[in-house]
Amino acid sequence: MSHYSRRSFIKASGALLAGVALTNTLPSLGRDNTHLSKELLGHGGFKYRVHKEWGNLDPSVTPVNNCHEMVIDRKGRLIMITD
Repeated sequence: MSHYSRRSFIKASGALLAGVALTNTLPSLGRDNTHLSKELLGHGGFKYRVHKEWGNLDPSVTPVNNCHEMVIDRKGRLIMITD
């Protein structure tokens, strides 16, 4: 069983923490945010933006093979829960 030296452990921990800090401070780096709503949902430390195009899939690429529930809302939209 190999043992890390304290110095190696501190270096590895520092690199890990720096990576986590960068991903938390730059969450949108390289991502397309044009479909995100301006409004924040949630409370406290759990706040999110709605992705307006989430779930709009191309049926030729992502077919519905199994549907658990189907509902038509007031606006006439079909809402399905699938695998």
